[in-house]
Parts: sequence; structure tokens; C-alpha cells
Amino acid sequence: MLLPLTKNYASHLIDTMKNFFSSLGRYKSEVLLVFVIVLPLVFISIWQSRASGEVCDNAGINRQKCFAEEIDRILSTKGLDKAFDALIVFSKKDENFASACHANAHGIGKVAYLRFASGEKIEYTPKMSYCGYGFFHGFIIALFADTGSIDKAILFCKSLEAPSGSISGGTQACFHGIGHGTVDGDDPNIWGNPALILHPGIEMCKRLPKEDNAQYLCQTGAYNQLEFFSQDSKYKLKSLSDAPYSFCNSEPRARRQGCYTNMIPAVLRITKNDIGEAARYILPRITYPDDSTIDNFYVDEMVIIGLFHEFIRLHLGQPKIIIEGIKLCHEFSSERVRLACAAGVGGGYMKYDAPESAYDNWRSFCDNPALREDERQACYKYVLSRISLWYNAPRAKKICKSVPTQYRSYCKNTAE
Repeated sequence: MLLPLTKNYASHLIDTMKNFFSSLGRYKSEVLLVFVIVLPLVFISIWQSRASGEVCDNAGINRQKCFAEEIDRILSTKGLDKAFDALIVFSKKDENFASACHANAHGIGKVAYLRFASGEKIEYTPKMSYCGYGFFHGFIIALFADTGSIDKAILFCKSLEAPSGSISGGTQACFHGIGHGTVDGDDPNIWGNPALILHPGIEMCKRLPKEDNAQYLCQTGAYNQLEFFSQDSKYKLKSLSDAPYSFCNSEPRARRQGCYTNMIPAVLRITKNDIGEAARYILPRITYPDDSTIDNFYVDEMVIIGLFHEFIRLHLGQPKIIIEGIKLCHEFSSERVRLACAAGVGGGYMKYDAPESAYDNWRSFCDNPALREDERQACYKYVLSRISLWYNAPRAKKICKSVPTQYRSYCKNTAE
């Protein structure tokens, strides 16, 4: 990596160059000409290498670590906006970066909180949605670690609402991030008991406003964090990791869907990332599949949508495998689960694909000839009805006008 050019270092460099040129005698002018021509080219080359992500091309097995270090460098030297841009660059460079992108966005969020806490104003940008909204999860976790203030967290999330007053994708992710931040697991006396670890977070979520699904979104973040803890032996949550839906079924009925969906990573560990096997594990263990959810889906639909988001995460950069995903959807005997599967695969692109290619790849999937027409409708409906969560108003309007006419009615909160 390049060293920062501090004042003392720069002064030392200038003195060294002066001594060097004074020793050249009659060749001084020729050498100086070479320096004048070559040095700018060298620095331009270095800058272009960094801008294109080439700095990590030779990192081998340490490439993801190199990406993370480079994002940290860009964040400290060029700011938040350029750090988000780096996520796009590295997504293009390496298809494996997608699985690490959320964690890198976490890191950007934590740094953003430190700047926010020191008085710097953090402006909302749609780039904060990159990589599954990891920015907000990191920001809120850092806020709670520093202040423990739910009121400050709510104020920050509400500040991100769209100008029209409608809830933005950033606000939703921020409420979800509050749930992450409220489950800290710091007390070793409650390790081994998932309900006790979860309890403070659920109680904190009850203090959020009831509008905008804030309490529900917070609860999903709390379950998400609990599942994350189950991956660390320190917390003694092997029973949760081994039988995640047994725990979910011990939770209040109204919260089970949020638990089921956020325990999907544990199910995938059990089934060794076999999505079909995961579906066979999940569906018989859902106790009230016909209960309605906040998005007007049934519980089993919401969970299958979440599962097939993960299908995309596991197979990004493998377009040929998509046919296998469609075949899995066709295996479901339940029509609503089959359609939820198609919606989940399509929505997975918006959640996990590289930001600049997510829309195109989603459209390509929705138009795949292997999909039946009702599955194609489910694919378009799921994303278009949420398009304002991923894109600002002008882009959302443009997208809604670009899709086939028969699907435009699925757009919400976008002027024709």
C-alpha cells in the first residue's frame, strides 16, 4: 500500500531529490526531463490501478482480505461515497466478493457512526442500500455500543425517510439494524439460553413506533443477531444451531415468521447449503403456515421467499444454475409456495447482486422462458411493488416505465 504523504516525509523527499539532482552534473537537465515525463505517468498508473481494484489482482487466496483493507483505505482517505463506489468495483472484479460485501458494508457503517458521533452530518444516499443494507446494521450496532440510546437510533432512522414522507429502504434497514444492535450477548450468565439473550432486544423493539412496521423490522434484526451468535461457540447456542425451528416454535405465534426467516442461515448449515433439502426441512416445521404477515403474504410464502434469496447468494455468477432454481420451484405442490419461490429467486438479485447489475439480472430472470406466466408475474410483482426501497424516485419511475405494460400496475409509490 502507498504510505500517506505527511508533511515531514514530503520535506525529506524534496531534500533528497535536491541532493540527487545537484550530483548529476551536466546530465541534470536530461534526467530532470525524464522525471517530469515519467513520474506523472507512474502516479496516474497507480491511481488507475487503485480505482479499478487492480491493486488486489495478485493477492491470491488473500484477495478478499485485500479488498477489505483497500475499502478501509478509501474510507479513511476519500470518504463514505467513494467507499461505497469501491463495493461496486470489487463486485465487478470478483464474483466471490458478494458474500463478503455485507460485512464490508458493516465496516463502513461503523466508521460512519464514529463520524456522526463527532458531529459530522451523515447525508442519506441510495448507495447505503448496497450489499443488503449492511451499512445500517454496522451503524446501529456501533451506536448502541457507544450510547445504548434507542431514541437516538429512532431519530437517525426517521431522518432517512423519503422526501414524500414514505418509508425508504434505508429507514427499513435502519429499524432492522436497531434489532441487531439491541442483542449484545455480553452477559456470560445467560449464554446457552437463546430466549434470555434475545429478551432485551425484543423488549427494546417494543419501544419503537408502531407505524412503518418498525417494531416488526426491529424484531427480525434481533433474531438475525441471535442466529449470528449461534455460530460462535462462546455463546453456547449449539441447541439453537442444531434445531433452529424448535426454538422458533417456542416463540410467540406473532413473531414466528420473523424467527423462521432469520434462522435460514442455520438451516443451510444443517443441510450443507442444499436449498431443496432446506425447503424440505423448513416447510413441515412451520406451525401456522396460513397466518398472514405484514406484507400480505402467508407465513410459508415469506419464509420460502427468504430461502430462495439465499439461492442467489450461493450461486451468483453462475447463470446456468438458475434453471436448477426454477426446477426447484416446480417441485412444490403448493401453488402459493411455488410462486413464492419464483419471487424469492427474483428478489435475491436485488438483495445480493452487484448494485449496478442487480436490476438487469432480475429482469433477465423474470423473462426466463422456463418460468410459467404466473411465476413471471410473481417475479415482477415482488420487486416492482418494492422498487422504491432499492432506488430513488426518478430511477424507480424509469424502471416502472421500462417493464412490459402488463406488469406496470405492480409499481407502488411511483408516478406514471
